[in-house]
Amino acid sequence: MREARSIVAILAALVLLLVMGTSDSLAQKKKAPAKTTPAATQQSTTPAPPPSAKQGVTMKDLLAKYKGQLTTLGVLKQVEWDYFIVEEDGGEVVHPISDIKSIKILKMEKSADEDEGDEESEEELPKLDIRLR
Repeated sequence: MREARSIVAILAALVLLLVMGTSDSLAQKKKAPAKTTPAATQQSTTPAPPPSAKQGVTMKDLLAKYKGQLTTLGVLKQVEWDYFIVEEDGGEVVHPISDIKSIKILKMEKSADEDEGDEESEEELPKLDIRLR
């Protein structure tokens, strides 16, 4: 007897939820569209700006651009989808991309006093500052 009462109560609750859910969706469908003014239609006809090129850039893509360059961890040798390899002190070290805490692109500013012959020193400075967890 107790089980029958609990089953009836559960079924009543489910029916109530079903009725409430369908009445809300019907009420939303019956709403009349808002009247638009000519200015509003003019704005909506202008094309949306294209998505920026920065969307979809992953850590792998960023690291791949600097392959062969000196970083704070060493020379970036290989970049795969889940790890990267740097050459550090003559040996290769594998780091998971998930361990990267931050990447900073270091911009080298040349002062007016420096000669054109200092290009070798530019290559010795790291291009990326990679911080690991």
